[in-house]
Amino acid sequence: MNNIKWNGTLLFNKGIIVEKIPPITKAKKRITQYTIPGRNGVLHVDNNTYEPFSLSLECHYREDNANVDELKTWLDGFGRLSLDGVRYYEGVLNNNISFDKVQNFRKFILSFMLNPIAKSIEETEENIDVTQATNYIDVGGNYKTYPKITIESTGTVIIRINEITFTLYNTNGEYILDCEEKEIIKNNQSMSSIMSGDFPYLVPGENEIFISGGGTITSMSIEYNEAYL
Repeated sequence: MNNIKWNGTLLFNKGIIVEKIPPITKAKKRITQYTIPGRNGVLHVDNNTYEPFSLSLECHYREDNANVDELKTWLDGFGRLSLDGVRYYEGVLNNNISFDKVQNFRKFILSFMLNPIAKSIEETEENIDVTQATNYIDVGGNYKTYPKITIESTGTVIIRINEITFTLYNTNGEYILDCEEKEIIKNNQSMSSIMSGDFPYLVPGENEIFISGGGTITSMSIEYNEAYL
C-alpha cells in the first residue's frame, strides 16, 4: 500500500501509512425512471453515464511530529488519486480532517469523492501516417477515452474516427483538438469557429481513422490515456 499517490506524490513520502483500502467496485450507472400515466411500472432510460463514488482510506501518520501546516496545504481540494501507480481517478478530498488527531493520535481517515472512470497514468501517442487515407490504431482499456489530437494542415480537411466525423475549414498551421474539454486551439487561441461536427472519442480495441477533404494534412498525432470502468 506504499505506492498510493495523491497528485503525483506518494502518501508514504509525506509520512502517511494507509492501513486499509476498501474494494473498488464498478460505478453505478445513471438510469432515469419515468412514470407514464396508463402504463404499468416505469420507463427506464439509460443515460450511458456513471455516478461518482466515495472511497475512504484508513491511515496513520508514522512520524513523531506531524508537519500539520504542510499536510493542510497538500491534503486539499481537487486532484488525482492513484492506488496502484498505474491508473488514477480524478476527484476531491471531501472530508474534514482533524489535524489535531493527526498530530496527537496519528489515526485519521482520508475520504475521497471520485469520478467513475480511471485513466492510465502513462499516456500513449500514436503518429498517423498522413500519406494514407485510412489508418488503424489499437487502444487498450475497457471504456471509451477522449484523446488530444494535433493536426498540422492547410485548406479544408475532413477526418472521421470510427463513426464520428469532423471538418476543419481553411486551416493554415497547427491545431490541437482537446476532445475531453471540447475545444480546438491554435497558438493558444480558440478556433472553434473553423470546426463543424463532433469531437471524437476512441473505443477499446481497433479504431479507424479516415482522412479526406480538399486540403492537405502534413502531420497528425493522437494522444490518449487508456480508460477503465
